[in-house]
Parts: sequence; structure tokens; C-alpha cells
Amino acid sequence: MSLKVTLIGPHPHNVGGISMHMKRLTCLLSDECEFDFVDEGHTRFEHVFNIRSCNFIRYLSIIRSSDVVHINSGHYLLRLFHMIVCKMLLRKHTVVTVHRNPEVEPCLGLTRFLMKKCDHVIVVNQEGYNLLAGINPGRRFLMQPAFLPPVIDNEPTLPEPVLHWLQVAQSQPNHYIMVSNAWNLVMHHGEDLYGLDLCIQAAIKLCKQQDNKQYFFVFVVATCTENTDLLHRYQKQIKDCGLEDVFLIWTSPLSFVRLIAFSDVLLRTTNTDGDAISIREALFMGKKVIASDVVKRPEGVVLFKNRNADSLVEAIELSENYESSPTTEDSFDYKHFYLKLYLSNNEATNAETS
Repeated sequence: MSLKVTLIGPHPHNVGGISMHMKRLTCLLSDECEFDFVDEGHTRFEHVFNIRSCNFIRYLSIIRSSDVVHINSGHYLLRLFHMIVCKMLLRKHTVVTVHRNPEVEPCLGLTRFLMKKCDHVIVVNQEGYNLLAGINPGRRFLMQPAFLPPVIDNEPTLPEPVLHWLQVAQSQPNHYIMVSNAWNLVMHHGEDLYGLDLCIQAAIKLCKQQDNKQYFFVFVVATCTENTDLLHRYQKQIKDCGLEDVFLIWTSPLSFVRLIAFSDVLLRTTNTDGDAISIREALFMGKKVIASDVVKRPEGVVLFKNRNADSLVEAIELSENYESSPTTEDSFDYKHFYLKLYLSNNEATNAETS
């Protein structure tokens, strides 16, 4: 009989890195596990339980029927709530993945206390691991990026307008196509969290230079439900600066993996981060990656100073001079890693870190 696993977090139908992780995880383990979901997304989907319904009888019923609960919450309050219910009250085998940098979260003392009661805690970067696991982590805490290899053939094709824009860009001599994304326009400490403004500033600076390289930017804002006025200001700035042919803001969901395949460089211009799945995807596909220096990045990533457009331009120019190669020969057994966590009986396993 299949192992019954409940995944808690934004459902795979949602847009974002955690949703993508959960989607790939269910595909990876589909022959071993039967999955149910507690969705935390803003959009409600038919036949998927959403925590925002406040139907706690249904919530408890789903948790009780599970062999394993895997918490992937994007918000610390929801993560705390699920740990209290799933582990402290219902005594379920509980796995937690922390997808963000926990130093930006309050209630760290309570978070650490509850995590030490859970069976396994996966932290996606070294900074978060050091903060949560402390000086005596034992084997309960594991550091493992949330990346799971994409299956390109399962990805939808890009929208026709985007494909056409990319084909025109690729037809230009000495083209250099850079892509970046955000699930929404979000402000963090009064600044654009995903750095769309930095990308526009970099485009302005690069297009003023007298060289033979032609720079193109595609920035995907998958859902635009917040800060729409800011989006309109960015669009106006692009138009006023004459960048409409070289800077595309796409405001609908698409397969970002497919978009990376068309690019020369992935830009990750966030002012806070966990371990970005898009960076791992780009490296996996042999693409160049430029990222802010807010956290330790994987080997091969070109760093720029956080919130510094001049530093970003320098990193872009530097990236033109090196070659990257795909990491498709990754030997890490992701399926074994997660199955071992799910099947173990309150005894955490050691795992390689990436």
C-alpha cells in the first residue's frame, strides 16, 4: 500500500518556487506515495482543500489520515501552526522544509523549539541552517536545496508573444538575453524585493554604452495582484527610455524553465533569499547566473552587490567572458533522499548537501 503523504504549502497549481518544488516532488514519488494537500495559496482550486476556508474539521481529518506530513509553508505563522497541530497535538511523522532565509522572520525561539520536536527539518541554505540548527544540530536538521531536476518535456510551451519577442532578439547580431522573474511585485524594507527596478536601471546603463553587444531583458511577473501602480511606473519608465524593443515585462504565468532555455543569463536580483530554485535550474541547464550577494550562492554564480545597479552592470559584463556548462550529471538521488525521510521512524538521516 502506498505511503499517504500530506503536503502543506501553496498547491502545485499555484505560481512560485515552493509550488514548483511540490509539483516536482509529487511527480518524483508518484509510484511510492499517495499525496493529499493542504493548500495555502490565495487562489482556491476545486477539489483541493485550502486552509483559508477555515474548515478545521476537514483540516484535522486530512492530517489524521496521513502517514507523513511535509510542511512547506511560505509564511512563518502558518508553519508554526502546522507544527503545533501535526506534531505536538496529533503526533504525526512531520517533515518541515524551510524555503526562505529565516533571519527575516520573528519568533525564532518558538520556531527552533517546535522544529526540534519534528522528525526532520530541511533547510535550503547554510545561513538558515546555522540559525535554526545552532551549535548542536544533531541529525534532525539537514541542509539540502529544494531544487528537483525539471523535466523539460513536461513543461508547457511559451506563449506566442513571448516566443516571437525572443526570436526577434535572437535574430540580432551579438545578442545577449537575460531573464528574471517574480511571483508578484513585493516590497521588502521599502525596496523592490525581486529587483525589477535594478534590471531596468542596468538596461538603461548598458544600452547607453557604445559597443557591439545587444542586450535584451525579459522579466516575468507571474501574478500582478500587488503594487500595480509600481508596475505601471516601471512600464512607463521603459517606454520613456526607449527600451520597449529590448525590455519585456510579461505579467502572466509561463514555464520559466522554458524561458531559461532561450536565455544566455539568469538574473536573480532579490534583496533577500533562501536557495532560489531558478538558480539551480539555470545551472542545471548550463546557463550563466548572476545573483545578489545577500546569501551564499552555488558555485559558478557571478555575484553583484545587493541593490547596486552599477555592480549589476559590471557582473553582466564580466559574465560575457566566461563559459558555463550544464550540471546534468548530478548524481544526487533525490528520490531516495525524500523516501528515506518519509519512511524513517523518528530517526533523521544524514544526507549530502549541494
